[in-house]
Amino acid sequence: MDKSWMKKRKGDREYIEGVLSFVEFASKNARGGKILCPCTKCVNLDLVPPGVAQAHLWSNGMLGSYTYWKFHGESAAAPTTLECGSSHAQDSHEHYGDFRGMLHDLCSTHEMATEVMGEGEIAQQPTEGLNDGAQKFYKMIDDVDKPLYAAYAKLPKDHYEAKKIVRDLGLDYEKIHACLNDCMLFWKENVNLEECPCCKISSWKMNEASVTDDGVMWHPADLDAWKMFDNMHLQFSFEPHNVRLGLAADGFNPFGIIRIVIDVYLQPLVEELRELWDVGVEAFDASSKNVFQLHAALMWTVHDFPVYADVSGWSTKGEFACPCCASETDSRYLKHGHKFCYMGHRRWLDSDHEFRDEDTLFDGSTDMQVAPVAPVASDILVDTESLVGRYLGKKCQLLRGETNLRGWKKRSIFFSLPYWEDHKLRHNLDVIHIEKNVMDNILGTVLNLKDWTKDNYKARLTQRTWE
Repeated sequence: MDKSWMKKRKGDREYIEGVLSFVEFASKNARGGKILCPCTKCVNLDLVPPGVAQAHLWSNGMLGSYTYWKFHGESAAAPTTLECGSSHAQDSHEHYGDFRGMLHDLCSTHEMATEVMGEGEIAQQPTEGLNDGAQKFYKMIDDVDKPLYAAYAKLPKDHYEAKKIVRDLGLDYEKIHACLNDCMLFWKENVNLEECPCCKISSWKMNEASVTDDGVMWHPADLDAWKMFDNMHLQFSFEPHNVRLGLAADGFNPFGIIRIVIDVYLQPLVEELRELWDVGVEAFDASSKNVFQLHAALMWTVHDFPVYADVSGWSTKGEFACPCCASETDSRYLKHGHKFCYMGHRRWLDSDHEFRDEDTLFDGSTDMQVAPVAPVASDILVDTESLVGRYLGKKCQLLRGETNLRGWKKRSIFFSLPYWEDHKLRHNLDVIHIEKNVMDNILGTVLNLKDWTKDNYKARLTQRTWE
């Protein structure tokens, strides 16, 4: 049976004549004067008169994947004739493309009803008053038959839409909370329990039992910085509703301007943070059905090392680039490479560590120095007193030599928060970016990759000066 007309454009002579021959063939196996319509809209789900099916096929087109007319009386052994290369397409469809069959299996219990009448005959009743499930099924059927190229392919725009698609396919999942001691699941009749009936531990992950002193950081609440802040602000920490925030400022560079002016754009945020601390906002507790005043505190910032300078005010370049060592940064200027390198890492080892006396594996000298003490808030406030209110815009840059002797370029705007100086840890480094940069340099040097290796002529000259 010639089916090459299925590949033709709608309106072509061959396509029109092919539809007529198909309808004539299908009418021989009609039941009650109706046949299943194989157009791209009905997708063999609606029983219609042959004349209606003919009009649908002319206007909507024939399902390209429906090359074996099993719903219209074609025998499985009947040979088919398609255009060149179609046999491969048919094989591919049989092995990989039976998506509509999968959807039928998925929704066969209530969206459609089929009745096997005999070899080559299937009667299917149209759905009346489609429910939500049936409408989703028809939509999936329609999506399956659309070609996967740019004109049709529409990827979900966000994670939420992607989850909706997965849920419609029946692949959704349910989150079930469990007791931390593995006693039970907070599930079914126990879903609303506030604590485990057996061990009495809270069903919520954040509770006093989750704060441990085993030397392992399971949660930021295990940090000394968190505990120190709680001890200094008891009224805030005793209220379990209050929120602690972290600010991710990685790569923040509005409009492509220099990053040191970040404080200008942080002013509205800092103003809201002050309001959240001093006044708070009215919130509703859905569990206790009570209205309460919610307060919040910014605990720290998270960013890469260059942005550290933007949010802290300490210059992370040059002789004193380390914000923890500050003026005691052990740096050396490489006259051939025209940059600084940073040494003195052995100062943090135990005083009797074997590397302390090792010289050949390092820079040719031993190191018995004591680790420097990181600057405290009081020292920072004193050192930046003359820089208060300086935002360093394009027209008010520090002149060369005007930088504070201790490496400060400004006082961070976060010090205007009433609690910021009480933090032990104010800035965190995003190690993902740092690890990537370090690995790029190591691999580039080991593999001698062009434009990536650090083993160059200037580096060799620097090595000779340290021999």
